[in-house]
Amino acid sequence: MMRKVTYFLRVLTLSAIIGLLQSQRQSPSNWYRRLYDNNTSGSKLIDLSIGTLNFLKQNQRFRSQKVLHLTLQDGDTFDFIVIGAGTAGAAISARLSENPHIKILLIEAGSNDSFFTNIPMMAPILSLNNKINWKYKTKPSNKYCLGMNDNSCAWSAGKVIGGSSVLNFMIATRGGAEDYDRWAEMGNEGWAYNDVLKYFKKLETIDIPELKSDILYHGTDGPVHITHPSFHTPLAEAFLEAGKELGYPLVDYNGKNEIGFSYLQTTIMNGTRMSSNRAYLKPARD
Repeated sequence: MMRKVTYFLRVLTLSAIIGLLQSQRQSPSNWYRRLYDNNTSGSKLIDLSIGTLNFLKQNQRFRSQKVLHLTLQDGDTFDFIVIGAGTAGAAISARLSENPHIKILLIEAGSNDSFFTNIPMMAPILSLNNKINWKYKTKPSNKYCLGMNDNSCAWSAGKVIGGSSVLNFMIATRGGAEDYDRWAEMGNEGWAYNDVLKYFKKLETIDIPELKSDILYHGTDGPVHITHPSFHTPLAEAFLEAGKELGYPLVDYNGKNEIGFSYLQTTIMNGTRMSSNRAYLKPARD
């Protein structure tokens, strides 16, 4: 584990040094840097130092909270056996465990998540890790993945406690209400948007200040915390301004009005990823 920590810190330090050196040069790239990031290299180095200390502290805490593997004995019995501790399996197991009189066995082929997987910035590279990704491939087709080798795309799926909620980009979006209503119209009773809305609300704690009062569409005491990213680049600000200039409103796309522009809503709490392991399994074990 210490090798991973050392490697991670070296990468962060190297990135900061490169950024500092680049800032000394006068080139067109400086314009793009100012567009995407309004922090100076000096402030980044300060943030890096603070972040490094916090990383080491939190890593020790995280290691003490790992899931303990169970060695089964002949004759062990369970009321429920859940196969797969992924996004759904973790939630199902936690809900079942609310009944103290039943015994549950949760089986997962993958390993524990790690402190690295809970760092939102690591999301782009997590799918490269063979230990936590099944690395499926789509079947070759002449209708999709046409720009890929053999017309086949990589299809990530989490092989880890927490499943794909450990690998994804933490974007919280429910989908269009009309799609749910259309499913119900096709005969899928219970799938209309008003039917599933109560479950969306039940699973979430909305941490976006301006949305906390909208209890018609948002939950306030669920296990999954949802918020805006803590940092927005000038490009994001410009994107919203462009939308307003085109006549689109700024909306809560998980609320009543879905068409418009908005910052992303993300499954993040206190700057760390909110996977189903963290949201459901860890509280159930405590």
